[in-house]
Amino acid sequence: VSAGNAMAMESKFLQRSLRDPDLRGAQKLHSAACMAGMALFALEDASIPHVPLVHATWHCLSALGTAMVNHVLADAEQLHPELTLDALGDGGNGRGRQRQQQQEGVDGWQQRDQQQ
Repeated sequence: VSAGNAMAMESKFLQRSLRDPDLRGAQKLHSAACMAGMALFALEDASIPHVPLVHATWHCLSALGTAMVNHVLADAEQLHPELTLDALGDGGNGRGRQRQQQQEGVDGWQQRDQQQ
């Protein structure tokens, strides 16, 4: 399941980068980091005499590849702002609910008193 989700995300990232030139650099760096990371992962599994720093380098490339995903997430939020957690009012940081309460003029203490 994880591999299927990862491939679907990679495919969508590539499709978006082909349409949006601003995403191409991030997508190329992401793909290069992923390919190099997979090669190092395979090298680590296949190496009989343990090659030093391969595992650490794999983690660095993984972090770089993951960081580049933020570009496509930001692009997706621009395309569909109505689907962000803040817009849905269910953000993990509570900003969506706080913003809604501020617009309604209700703070946390007033809301607690109203519920009691």
